[in-house]
Amino acid sequence: PDWTRVIPKTGSAKNTVTFDGLALQRKLRRLSAVTVGRTSCALVGDGSRIAIAVRDSFTGDGDIEAEDHIDAAGDAFEASFNLGLVRDALQAIGGDDVTVSAEDSTSPHVFSSAAEGMRFYVVMPMRAGQTLEQSRIALERLRQGAAA
Repeated sequence: PDWTRVIPKTGSAKNTVTFDGLALQRKLRRLSAVTVGRTSCALVGDGSRIAIAVRDSFTGDGDIEAEDHIDAAGDAFEASFNLGLVRDALQAIGGDDVTVSAEDSTSPHVFSSAAEGMRFYVVMPMRAGQTLEQSRIALERLRQGAAA
């Protein structure tokens, strides 16, 4: 592809969130243990935490769903990705503090780490409305639990 159209221009990100990349790797590895096919991973954040939902539609009429969360700092955001691509980016970064930035939920997302210097990884989001909705519900449950 024309990389100048895929890689976001510096400073164009409207949403940026930082979190523990190793913690997200562990959570995704655990959640993906119950999947067998094409798996989508939705991340929905409110600025202080990220709800994670994994959905595997391995047949036309059956789904496997799992959810978890991690702490985060930054802007509210939501996006859905291919689980394998997010795991690959996090493994390549390998650091604790991972930053994800994007213009919106449908634009390319840049995964980076201060420890990596100028290296970054671009992950394209996918359309997965059910998985995003599952993450929104999980985030709302987290908010209600914190308020109690």
